[in-house]
Amino acid sequence: MYSKCAELESARKVFDEMPQRNVVTWNTMINGLAIKRAWRAGIAGKELIRAMPSEYKIKPRLEHYGCLVDLLGRCGRTREALVLIEGMPMRPTATIWGALLSACRNNGDAEVGERAATKLMEVEPENSGNFVLMANLYAETGRWEEAEKPFINSLSPANLDDGFKQLAVRPPAPTAACTSSWSSGACA
Repeated sequence: MYSKCAELESARKVFDEMPQRNVVTWNTMINGLAIKRAWRAGIAGKELIRAMPSEYKIKPRLEHYGCLVDLLGRCGRTREALVLIEGMPMRPTATIWGALLSACRNNGDAEVGERAATKLMEVEPENSGNFVLMANLYAETGRWEEAEKPFINSLSPANLDDGFKQLAVRPPAPTAACTSSWSSGACA
């Protein structure tokens, strides 16, 4: 409760006095730091992640890193979040890369966003929503020509999910009644 109310000193005191901690208690503490949105919150969150194995004998899990990526993103520290992801002891998931890409969009950081989008599209190439996120980031930062590139590059059959395939424009197959070229408009 202290954590949700951004009473971090009280929350940390209760946290430190707990006989046992689990994923929920760790994430509650890290989320409390995110609510505060202080610049130092990112440092405190990273300190908690580092302290987990040595002081508390708990191996940080993917969920902990995801929470910290979100925290750093909320503070506008997208480059620092990227460094954290690249240094994780486990393979980042689409959720982790998506959190970073969303943070980049919220903070207008197209440079780190490009890196996150590239990794996200490698991990989850079939998700057309990833292309939309990157295109929106480009558009919101005034890079209109680049905003259409994620869509153009994604129009290979391997990258299209069923919903996106329906959006792709293809000429109709010629029929016996219509042998003219589709582009001439004669078969309309």
